[in-house]
Amino acid sequence: MGRPRKYDPDKLSTSVLEPRIDPATNKMDVGGFLIPVTNTITALLWGFANHPTNKAREFYFWRIADLLWNRDDLPEHMFLKHPWAEQIIRECIDNKYLAIGGAASSGKSHTLAGYGIVTWLARPRDTLVLMTSTTLREARKRIWGSVISLLSVIDGAPINIRDSIGSANYIDENGQTFDRAGLSLIAAEKSRTREAIGKFIGLKQKHVLLIGDELGELSEAIQQAALANLSKNPKFEFKGLSNPASRFDSFGIWSTPKEGWESITPDVDDEWTTKWGGKYIRLDGERSPNVAAGYTE
Repeated sequence: MGRPRKYDPDKLSTSVLEPRIDPATNKMDVGGFLIPVTNTITALLWGFANHPTNKAREFYFWRIADLLWNRDDLPEHMFLKHPWAEQIIRECIDNKYLAIGGAASSGKSHTLAGYGIVTWLARPRDTLVLMTSTTLREARKRIWGSVISLLSVIDGAPINIRDSIGSANYIDENGQTFDRAGLSLIAAEKSRTREAIGKFIGLKQKHVLLIGDELGELSEAIQQAALANLSKNPKFEFKGLSNPASRFDSFGIWSTPKEGWESITPDVDDEWTTKWGGKYIRLDGERSPNVAAGYTE
């Protein structure tokens, strides 16, 4: 981490967080930490990866998103900052394990695609982002389609995109491709559960982020394998998202309250601590008798 200069977690205003050259040291000040002078996007990525305060990391995420995807030279803004997206990013930063329930057409897959890309770009050589979906074809309609769309407008990213097999891997300055650094899609429909689990076993990287898109449609064995194997890496995150259908499917199990389903009121409570030590959040549009019934007997 860079050398702290005047870091005060209680005084993290936008003016403090925004990267700038410190005239006294001729270094770049990123939220109260001094790093070698670099360009703005690199400084923001350093802040997202390294700042010890989640409030600061949230600020850096949205500044990065604006520079990458909401530029004036693009035909349209590609990563809008709306309340659901803000909530999802905030909870992703705050929680190692996260379950995101509903709602349909809430943009949760697109938001997680952006979170995955920024997480990788912040430490591109040392980060592996895995994304599960039922099939590659279905993923192209959802999270992987968002990944390819968002990556397509990033100029100069050190990445080799192979959309046909669902991978976007880091390339170093010598042109070497790192298969275990970048973003990778794992088709994990129930008929291919054993194959998907085989891809988890033995994966080694300093930081592994697993995004379980359409988690309710996958086998529970997927998350069991992830927790048993991927969690052994130095840093591991697991974000599972789905439109809730039942407490007994894979997403329902991932969402199980710490004290059991009887401890919460599904059609009233919007969030709770899960038995995995993570958090469940419900997007407002999910609130309806039909969906809530999926969590009641």
